[in-house]
Amino acid sequence: MVGLALGLGGCANTAITVLNAVIPNDGYTLTADIPYGADPRQHLDVYTPKQGAGPRPVVLFFYGGSWKSGAKKQYRFLGEALTSKGYVAVIADYRVYPAVKFPAFEEDAARALKWTQGHATEHGGDPAKLFVMGHSAGANIAALAVLDSTYAKAAGATGRVRGFIGLAGPYAFRPEQTKSVRDVFLGTGDLERARPITFVAAQHPPPPMFLAHGRDDTTVYPLNTEQMTAAARAAGGTVRDVFYDKIGHVGLMAAFAKPFRGRAPVLNDVSAFIETTVKAPAP
Repeated sequence: MVGLALGLGGCANTAITVLNAVIPNDGYTLTADIPYGADPRQHLDVYTPKQGAGPRPVVLFFYGGSWKSGAKKQYRFLGEALTSKGYVAVIADYRVYPAVKFPAFEEDAARALKWTQGHATEHGGDPAKLFVMGHSAGANIAALAVLDSTYAKAAGATGRVRGFIGLAGPYAFRPEQTKSVRDVFLGTGDLERARPITFVAAQHPPPPMFLAHGRDDTTVYPLNTEQMTAAARAAGGTVRDVFYDKIGHVGLMAAFAKPFRGRAPVLNDVSAFIETTVKAPAP
């Protein structure tokens, strides 16, 4: 079994609330609740560094939550982390089950991508240096937004981005075999469309990837990242894959927060990938 995505939930949400209360908030400007669609869940937040000059690399982030829950306001710690490295961070809400089923959240991701491509410069970002990042179910959403051009084309977005950053993503899971999220996907057509690994060879080559996983993750098994890495490399893609010892599913995200950065160098590794990628010739 490849593993299922649960994202951050339950006690983790309480911990994140406490965490957000103690992280620095003076290094960035937050522009909150910008609509990218008509639905209340189709809003995003933009974090812009106060120091330094633009245009800057941009990171569009999608959180996890089993495609059933989550809120952008929970991820202020991530906005702070990315702006501390000099990046514009865009954190998007999206519609979730049971209000919608697959692929509605993919359509939302494409709309958020279009908004970011069209408005990044207004917030000091460079749309030519756009990275799409996600954790858990959000990594699945982000990967499909990048790899399956269906959604970007329908939204009028440019599907090709500078890089993909996947954190503990269920890239190879089978929704029909995953009881807790089966209803999110069943009855929506060919379920291979919900598996990013299906589309990794659709672009020649796929965009550069940074794929990270905690070795102690029992929520989304590291085998997902191993298989995604192999598939991307087989398709001619450049992949940096990192597995962190003694780090689990939630711990991978918590390591972005200033009090926990000593547990795993996730932020520094993501930043090194971004810096290396933007210096390389664009594909």
